[in-house]
Amino acid sequence: MIEAQLEAGELRHGHIGTEHVLLGLLRQPSSGAARALTAFGVDLPRARALVVNRIPAGTGGSSGQIPFTPRAKKTLELALRESLSAGSNMVTPEAILLGLLREGEGVATQILRELEVDIAALRTAVVQALPPPGEVQHRGPPRPRLSVGFQVEPSSEVRRLLMSAGARALDDGRTEISIADVEEALRRRGSPADPPGAAAV
Repeated sequence: MIEAQLEAGELRHGHIGTEHVLLGLLRQPSSGAARALTAFGVDLPRARALVVNRIPAGTGGSSGQIPFTPRAKKTLELALRESLSAGSNMVTPEAILLGLLREGEGVATQILRELEVDIAALRTAVVQALPPPGEVQHRGPPRPRLSVGFQVEPSSEVRRLLMSAGARALDDGRTEISIADVEEALRRRGSPADPPGAAAV
């Protein structure tokens, strides 16, 4: 999301909307998301021109952290869901693009439609380019593998907790979930941080 923040800052907009998320994805030409968009005729100069046409560049510099719009926050929450559904613990540009397409009502989607992009076909192309569910994605040298004879999957309740914690991290402009995010998500759900009976010693 750093690229989206850069776009909002360079355009001197006082918010980060779905349009900046789209521009941020296009600023990463080597990503699968940018390649998919390019294949459907979407490039950074044209998309940026349409954004400026709808939302003229500001005149003053932005100070402090630029807030996300509700639709941009929803996009990031949907991106996190897409990642979890794919069995990944990392929100990739492809997951963000899928979240953007699922949100479906922001300025970014309006721009894609103006560029005559088939939204359903684009989503299908991105989904087909994703690795199989459960395949671990990471960068850097291979990690050591530990086989314990079974696979542990998070429950639906834990997934919802992680989505809430992830939304809090993204809202703060971070790309990693911290323990504080999980603790806050637990407090919001009204669940104790300690297992039942832990304090009864």
